[in-house]
Amino acid sequence: ELETNLESIAQQLLELGITLHDLQPESTDVVQSKLETLTRTMQTTYKSSEALETLIPLELLDYLEEQGGNPEAYIRDYMDHLAAENQFARGKIQAYRSFSGVLQRQLAHAYP
Repeated sequence: ELETNLESIAQQLLELGITLHDLQPESTDVVQSKLETLTRTMQTTYKSSEALETLIPLELLDYLEEQGGNPEAYIRDYMDHLAAENQFARGKIQAYRSFSGVLQRQLAHAYP
């Protein structure tokens, strides 16, 4: 339902833009009708969105708004970033294990 409402809003905005572009004095009733329909659709969309529990990261919204980026590209970049962080953390864990082994051997040698 939400997706349908969003598509409807996009279509209504397009139609409203076309109507306003060719605005004639006698078409004010048409504009008013389109605005009322758009307002009702937006209210319905808002009410139906309150029931959703899907959280969208603010970083994604900023990326879309400021850079006009593709959400899939954002997700791909984010996954690459997570993979790099994972490799870094894995390297730290391996270094600690190696250090632990060296430390145990040195302690065993120093304190027999």
